[in-house]
Amino acid sequence: MAVSHRTNRLKLIGTPAVEQLQNGRYQLTVNCTTMNSREDWYSANKARVFPDFGSLESAEMSIDGLAPRTGEAYTDMRLVSVQSSTQQGQYIVTLVYQTLGDSFVQIKDDTVTYTENGLRRVTRESIAKAGTDFQKTVGTTSINSQIDTETAVQCFLSSYEIDDTDSYREVTEIYVEPGEIQTSTKPGTVSGTTEVTIVSTGTAVVPSGTLIFSSETEKQGYSTFTRTSINQTITGDKQTYKDVVLVDVPGEVKCTTELGTTGAGGTVAIVEVKPRRSKRVSATVTISVLTTSPGAITPAYNLGDISCSVTTKRESFNISPGFAETNQNYSLSANTQTYPGCFLTASSSEGKVEYDSKIFAARDATSEDAPPNAKSVVTTSCVGSGSTSSSGWSETGILKRKSRPLLTDLNGTTYYEVITWSV
Repeated sequence: MAVSHRTNRLKLIGTPAVEQLQNGRYQLTVNCTTMNSREDWYSANKARVFPDFGSLESAEMSIDGLAPRTGEAYTDMRLVSVQSSTQQGQYIVTLVYQTLGDSFVQIKDDTVTYTENGLRRVTRESIAKAGTDFQKTVGTTSINSQIDTETAVQCFLSSYEIDDTDSYREVTEIYVEPGEIQTSTKPGTVSGTTEVTIVSTGTAVVPSGTLIFSSETEKQGYSTFTRTSINQTITGDKQTYKDVVLVDVPGEVKCTTELGTTGAGGTVAIVEVKPRRSKRVSATVTISVLTTSPGAITPAYNLGDISCSVTTKRESFNISPGFAETNQNYSLSANTQTYPGCFLTASSSEGKVEYDSKIFAARDATSEDAPPNAKSVVTTSCVGSGSTSSSGWSETGILKRKSRPLLTDLNGTTYYEVITWSV
């Protein structure tokens, strides 16, 4: 006598095949014949012989339902496949069931691979009945992966894929060992240094040295970290070389007196000037990196505080007595000249010329009533003011200095590139 399966309309053919799967799961394949092979394949009759996907192997069908025999039913055995065929004139229905519970069970043991950086990558496939809630978080959920007796390696969930059917929900999870996945180096912004950049996953790997860059990107909750450090000393003198620069030398201004060259004799006040001039000197150029911006300097060869001026004055007085009247003439003029970059070596001088400007003769040879001769007096003077020495001007020290911010590390320290020309 044929035994029915779930309904009186499905009669077992022989004995169902049972396959034992991993982790306590089973697969059951059941072959059945139908009561009306000629018409059961009709669309109108499919519900009589085709159970719903995901339904239990022990569940009675809605049409002519039949309960399982004692001890026959497997726990959580749910329909995953159903199809029909014709064999020797009989309409055959094949039903395949698998163990599908309300919690995820691994289909097989983990698959372990390694990335090119030697980090472990674990693929885990799990299955449960349709609609089972999956509650894991990328970047947070972790597992301890262990092969044989090795020390367990903690790996974090980097991605997962859910495959849903009417019968089951299958999840493929990818776990990755956190660590360094890429390292690169390049010449640093600071001369003589190297910048090391490490890209890591799961957890930040920070290169040794001064940290100057940090970023974190997140994709579906899984973080990738980028850290850049300078692994040498940043501050200090980085380069020194020689350069030829143009500098200024102060001039000299002297108030002095010069003798006249005519027969009248006398002196005149004049200004002797050695003008400021330029020359080229060899300077040492030093490129340094400091954590503070340098302050103001008093540069060498600086003429900014050296300057003087001289006022020259000319005064003339003429008196010319006549037979009937006396004539007088007087004039006064002054001029001021400035000398930037010059200093006074003598700050004053005076000159004077006195002579007979007109000679009167007597009216006759015996007369003594001729007026006195006309007289002329010319006086000159130079008076200087301003710098009287080259104080503040030096041939040694710093000629000039330039600075600019070079970089700021993640602790907030700013490093300055300072270029100094010194003699």
